[in-house]
Amino acid sequence: MEVRLSQNIKANRKRLGLTQEQLAEAMDVSVGTVSKWESAISVPDIETIVELADFFQESVDALLGYRWYHRSAGQTVEHLRTLENEHRYEAGAAEAKKALQKFPNQPEVLYECGELLYMAAVVQTNSPVGEKREEARKNLALAIEVYQKVAQLSEKDGGFSSSSVKIHQKIGTIYGILGQKEKAISYLEKYNISNVNDWMIANFLAGLKQYDKAWDRVAGVFQQKAFELFQCCWVMYSVLINTGRYDALLKLAVWMEGFCASVQDGKTGYYIRAAAMAEAMIATVYAYKGSAEHTDYTVDIRHYLQKAIGNAERFDAEPDYSGKTCFTDHASETVYDGHGESAIEAVQDMLLYSR
Repeated sequence: MEVRLSQNIKANRKRLGLTQEQLAEAMDVSVGTVSKWESAISVPDIETIVELADFFQESVDALLGYRWYHRSAGQTVEHLRTLENEHRYEAGAAEAKKALQKFPNQPEVLYECGELLYMAAVVQTNSPVGEKREEARKNLALAIEVYQKVAQLSEKDGGFSSSSVKIHQKIGTIYGILGQKEKAISYLEKYNISNVNDWMIANFLAGLKQYDKAWDRVAGVFQQKAFELFQCCWVMYSVLINTGRYDALLKLAVWMEGFCASVQDGKTGYYIRAAAMAEAMIATVYAYKGSAEHTDYTVDIRHYLQKAIGNAERFDAEPDYSGKTCFTDHASETVYDGHGESAIEAVQDMLLYSR
């Protein structure tokens, strides 16, 4: 029985990827004690055997040598996700701390632990109880350690990835929550690949009342995201018109026109061209709706065609593809929508589109 126990302690430790030092820390004993258990030089007392069985997720009988039962790393991930999905964040944080000891080198487990620690801290931060707020700070500090280890493991072989960027963003966010805004900015700058962290950095700069610096960052982000959103809208246009969802398409096109009108600087810029395209889109939708509903939308079609041509001519008189808006004077990179060289050609592209 003693030989089986020693073998099972060693086998379970290795199954979890733990060193003798890590198991000793988890059990609050010395490394020498663990070594003696695994060498069958000594035997844990009954209370420690029960603790070991619970730690390894084994029955006492199985640990002593009868049969094995354990929760694998994959099962642990699913268990932690279930707690998160059920919004049982504080209970999840407690389970996460156990999982960290059992699976200290499993990135998937570590990531879920970090998520639960972070979410539990968010809940605890809003608590009126001082002890819970202090626990929140501890959970956030531990979450940083966990996320950093996840990033380290994920970047070890494959280098930087989109998932590691998100992890670094989470770490920067936590520094901010802890009131360490300068550290948050510095950390996010370090991992600001392709300016992906600019909006977060701007947020913390604003928190430090460095409004000019914050504006420079966030205005650039706005330009980039606005154009990306419009690229999305062109794809949505194609899908909606080909599936006959004209009411939804009309709402999309009207929103696009209104957005363009609100961000134009009043003189030049890509959004004059985009407005012309949106207005041509609206005219096209009314034509399709009229055909499908046997309704005369001639007045609406004429109105939006006139607006589209007016804006197209206005843009073509002084073409400007910078994507600048009324919110900033400096221009972003040149944008290209693929709908024709001139704005008039882009309008024609919208009008000639057919299923």
